[in-house]
Amino acid sequence: MISNKNQKSIGTYNSFCTKLLKNLGHISKNHKNTSKSHYHCNILYNWIYNSKKNHDISDDFINDCFEEHSRMGKTMHYNYSCDYNVHNMLYEEPMNMTLLNIFESNIETIGNTLNDEQG
Repeated sequence: MISNKNQKSIGTYNSFCTKLLKNLGHISKNHKNTSKSHYHCNILYNWIYNSKKNHDISDDFINDCFEEHSRMGKTMHYNYSCDYNVHNMLYEEPMNMTLLNIFESNIETIGNTLNDEQG
């Protein structure tokens, strides 16, 4: 995969990048049939947020993985892809937006849980 410039926890970094590329469609067997959407990208950004937090994955490394996907996508003719740089540039605090997306995705579950506790 992509070499880790810091050489720390290479297994974690390779595992992260492999999963990211798979979710982006790079190493999926059915990448042409995989429908990517804003919803799909939000789920991916949520996973990236958790990986950054739990495994100390740097933005530089994440960008390297996305660049690899982009490079390969040109030859494999991907129709749609999530863009980590755009996500980070759109928001002043992209991680707060990711947390808000996680909350929004779970609001129905939260409401049901609160209603069950009151009932």
